[in-house]
Amino acid sequence: FKMTGFSDSVVFEMNSTILSKLSLFGVVRVAKNGLILDESLLNEFINKRTIKGKSKQLLELKNLYQYLAILETQTGLRYKIMQHKTAKKVNITFQGLKQYTEISQLMEYDLKEFIATFKDDIQIMRLDVAIDNKEPFNIKAIAENTNRVILNRWNTSYLKTAKEKNTNRHLNIKHYYKQIVELYRLEFVFCKRYFQSKEPLKCIEKTIKKALKKPFKFDDEFHLIS
Repeated sequence: FKMTGFSDSVVFEMNSTILSKLSLFGVVRVAKNGLILDESLLNEFINKRTIKGKSKQLLELKNLYQYLAILETQTGLRYKIMQHKTAKKVNITFQGLKQYTEISQLMEYDLKEFIATFKDDIQIMRLDVAIDNKEPFNIKAIAENTNRVILNRWNTSYLKTAKEKNTNRHLNIKHYYKQIVELYRLEFVFCKRYFQSKEPLKCIEKTIKKALKKPFKFDDEFHLIS
């Protein structure tokens, strides 16, 4: 039995010159740049699933980012465009591609259009690979196979290396129950380093196979890395 993984989230980075071309794809509303600071639009960047309070997040958005905008497409979905103040490039996030909802289907459509329009201008910066199962995954074994420890927070188990604090710059692993579809989800969050290798697809499949100690295939339906 071969397990299959799917893209649930993808972050692309692109040169800021692409910003003028984004109007081909949707309506861009700027929340922050050198001239504009739209407080109400900044609220769309607040993450409710983090320990940081709203005021702290708003302060970071104002101080740590040189550019923030919302891109709204024909589907009505909205995407965050962000540029850290030390970054040369801008990034855009497609989050929630595998949520078994109508929104996910619309997002799949947007992602395919986005790649078709901008494929020469974008590079992958992060990819979340999700594997869903009716039974819980054996996270104790996965933690051993990956040399990590399990940290439980709310309804999620995070597999962390001994040295890291909150986030790992290369790979994050988490496990949780998706109530809406009654499935357990194991999620591997691959960061930039993986996409700088010669064969990112092989690299990602090998990493997950090693963690699961089972046959595994990544279904790259958007041809992100294959």
